[in-house]
Formats: sequence, structure tokens, C-alpha cells
Amino acid sequence: NPYGEAQRQQAAQEISSLRQAIVAQEVTKTQTFPNALAQALFNRAGAAYQRRQFNRAGYYLTLSRNAAAAGSFTGHQVQLLPAEYSDYPGFLLSNGRLAVTLLEAGGRIISYQVDGVECLLPGSFESGLTLEERASQKVSKEMVTRLKGLGGFEDAGGYAYLWPVSFVDWDVELVEIKPARAAIAFSTLIPDTPYLLRRTVSLSADSLDLHCDYEIKNTLSPEYASEDPEHFQFPWRGRFMPGIGQGADAPENDRLVVPLLDTEEPLQETHFTAEKPVFYSLKSRKLKENFFGAYDPSLQTGLAMLGDANLSHLYMWFNSKGDKNGKGRVYTLEFLRSFRGKSHADPHPNSPFTIKAGESYNFSFIIRGITSCSNDEQFLQQCRR
Repeated sequence: NPYGEAQRQQAAQEISSLRQAIVAQEVTKTQTFPNALAQALFNRAGAAYQRRQFNRAGYYLTLSRNAAAAGSFTGHQVQLLPAEYSDYPGFLLSNGRLAVTLLEAGGRIISYQVDGVECLLPGSFESGLTLEERASQKVSKEMVTRLKGLGGFEDAGGYAYLWPVSFVDWDVELVEIKPARAAIAFSTLIPDTPYLLRRTVSLSADSLDLHCDYEIKNTLSPEYASEDPEHFQFPWRGRFMPGIGQGADAPENDRLVVPLLDTEEPLQETHFTAEKPVFYSLKSRKLKENFFGAYDPSLQTGLAMLGDANLSHLYMWFNSKGDKNGKGRVYTLEFLRSFRGKSHADPHPNSPFTIKAGESYNFSFIIRGITSCSNDEQFLQQCRR
């Protein structure tokens, strides 16, 4: 072999230096941009370069070019704009009625506003990862203690744990930027598994529906397929932390609407209020109709999560009591695909997604803004339309 290890390493280093030089040249160029998104992505490239995260800088430069190719956004009914939330870079998708903020970290939906009313609880950013850690996209077991507090919507493990990968930046793709529709995709490999997850989030003009379309790809090559369940079973949770209204106390007075099967025990409590302090959780319950949600009757506003045929089970956590310091008064509503809470006598068993080596699986849900709603019946009507 004429190329020894030393030469190979030298070649790799030279290519890396060359790439770095190209990025350096580009991030310092004076440019004009046709829209705010292209400008912001260019600025993110410069910031990544300053942090010596050269690959990430190159990634942002490509994204910036893609955004610039969409031309001016003037007159667009649906806007895809840059957003910063705390020190988390993200995107704002809005059409005048819905305004949705998505973070690069986990593609997390941190804010969902219906006619100006916030419907998700953002949680606290105190113990999160730094900008640099998130941009490096590396996760480690030690991080787990710091991965808490964030709310909104996130992809999580099908059992009791959160996914560390939902706390670092995912790869973004600008799928569509048209005057009446915008779509953006977030993707990541789930560490220690063969699964590549891609969620495309889209919004159309005059719509109160935010579409979330998933593709989960098993990247194992079919010849390496085995009987190991880890190689074909994908447990997953879509975890929502609603809170209708402003501030940390937004969940107060929310009413939950969860249409369970008639044979299921009804929810212990659906009115989230300090006047009726209660804590309970449900592991895996079969929905009668594949949706659930919450609204605040005084604000007459809420949100509903409408799943497709693949999403028929609910997991939830309800704590209007809080801890001894009165903190932690939150509730979650979650789509669940796993064996969690499984019993042999279960007439409606839940299970992870089955995705064989080399195959992909698609599923989707809609987050719908609910308006002019003062009772459960009005909420149900808007879910069923």
C-alpha cells in the first residue's frame, strides 16, 4: 500500500484545512441577502466559525444559500423567519393566525401561539446545554442530569426517559418556501440505534393546522438484520407540555379534553387548578378518537393534537399539586408507541413501531389551534371537522 497511515492523516488534514479556508473566505465576504432568513443563517455561520466549529459554519452557509434561492419573502402569506429563544437559535413559522417557534435544538416546538395566545409552556432553560455543546451535536450519558426543564413539544423515548439527542441541534432542511406554504425539516440519528428520524413541519396560508410528518428510517443494511428487537422496534413518544396563556402559571384553569375508549376508566381530573390539587399519571391508554388537547375557557383558546391511525394511545402526567415548594405544576399530553404499561390482559395493546432493516416508516399528526371555545363540546366539534 503506497499510502501509509501518516500520509492518509496528512491528506485528511490538508482537505480539512482547505475546507476551513473556503469557509473563512465565505463568512468574511460582504453580501446582500434577499430575505431575513438567508441573512440570519449567514450570521449563524459566522458565529460557528468564531467558535471554531468549521463544519457547522459550512452547514449554515449552505442553508443560507438555500434560503437566498427562495428570493424575497415580501407578500408571502406564510413567513419562515429566523428566531432566537433565550440563546437558542430557531425559526418562526407564521401565517398571521398561527405563530410557531421551532428550535434547532431537537426541532423542539417551544412556542405555539393562536391569534396571539400562547398554548405551550416553554419551561425553564436554566440547566440546559451551552450553544457550543448543542452545535457540536454530541450527546453523552453524563448530560442526562442537565436535560430537564424544557417544555413545548419534543420527541422522546417510548419509556419513561427523555432523549438526550432532543437537547442538541438537529440538521435543518428548508423543504419549501412558497407564498402560501412553508415547510422545514429537522433530522437526527437516534444515538445507539439504527434509526434516522426526520420530522417535516409545515404551515399553509389561512390555516390553524400545523402539520408534523415523520419518516423513521432503519439505516441497517438488510444483510445485517437480526432477531434483536432493538434492530426493528422503535419506541417513541411525542411529548407536549401545554399551558394556555402567559407565564409560568399558564396551565392554571386549563381544561383537558381526552376522548378515551368507553371501557377505559375516565380521567381522575380534567380541570387543572390549584383549587383541586391532584397528581396522577397514565401509562398507556387507548383513545376512542386519535386526538387530545386542552383549552382555557376564560381565554377561549387552546390546542388539539390530532394523530393519524398509527397514534392511538395516550400517555399523560397531571400535577396540579406541585412539589413542596409549589413548583412543577404542569401537565403533559403525549402520543405513545411502546410496550410501556403492557399487561397480558390488555385488550388494546400498545407497541413500538416495527421498522425492518433498510425500511422506512411514516406517520403524522396535526397541531390544531382551537378558538372561540368555552366548553368541551365546542372543542370536540373543532377536532372533528
